Amino acid sequence: MHPILYDFGFYPLRTYGLMLAIGFLTALIFCRHASRHTNIQPALVSDMFIWILGCGIIGARLLYVIIHTEEFGNPLAVFLIWKGGRVYYGGFLGGLLGCFLFARRNKIRFLSLVDLSLPAVMLGQSIGRWGCLMAGCCYGKEVDADHPFGIAYPASEYSLIPMKLQNPDMENPVHFLHPTQIYNSINAFLIFLVLWLVLRQSKRRGLVTAVFLILYSITRSCLETFRGDFAERGNFGPLSTSQWISVFLGSLGLYLFFRSRKEQAKEAGPSRKKP
Repeated sequence: MHPILYDFGFYPLRTYGLMLAIGFLTALIFCRHASRHTNIQPALVSDMFIWILGCGIIGARLLYVIIHTEEFGNPLAVFLIWKGGRVYYGGFLGGLLGCFLFARRNKIRFLSLVDLSLPAVMLGQSIGRWGCLMAGCCYGKEVDADHPFGIAYPASEYSLIPMKLQNPDMENPVHFLHPTQIYNSINAFLIFLVLWLVLRQSKRRGLVTAVFLILYSITRSCLETFRGDFAERGNFGPLSTSQWISVFLGSLGLYLFFRSRKEQAKEAGPSRKKP
């Protein structure tokens, strides 16, 4: 893998950051295109994504700091985000907050903005996860050498894979891991396709958000079982932090789903009785 795409000497270009940037720009472009199917002006989309990005980065870092307070004896270390240490769900919740603040400021329905944004966010995440693969974060459990999907990481001081799981001799690697980053990338892209279809076919406000919360919480909880950094990200009882958040968000998704159906029934009005 290549955590450093190119070293300019004065600055190492990290693959992780580059893929995140590509994912963000792709999501932004797609969201501007998708806004044509809504009553939201494309010009507002760029401003909204700045709010989502800023609050998302803060949220991702904040949740990591909360889970790993013991790592931050020096308070200034909280700001060294390029060294790793972000939690996706923290970024998601932070992004929601940014979207909410933007909606309030511009007097737009919050759920309408979230419905528009989520397909783009999933598309961007499907690209950004390849940055995780290159950097070694979000790595999977160790598997046997003959595992059909096992991958081996070379030794690198820039890799986020623990040294004990890296392979100094790539001609004869001994440590193979689940490519959980690829699993998550494929999962995000499939959810993107579903959300894009729902956004285009349905006018039910909140339905896209509900479908996302249900699908992502279920699939994320399942994919967590392949992760190798379970202990590093914190757990409470039998479930990881992300799985507990999935339980809450999945329940919220079910509530929004039935609420959107109820609102649609009210807008349609009472059905006429047959004579």
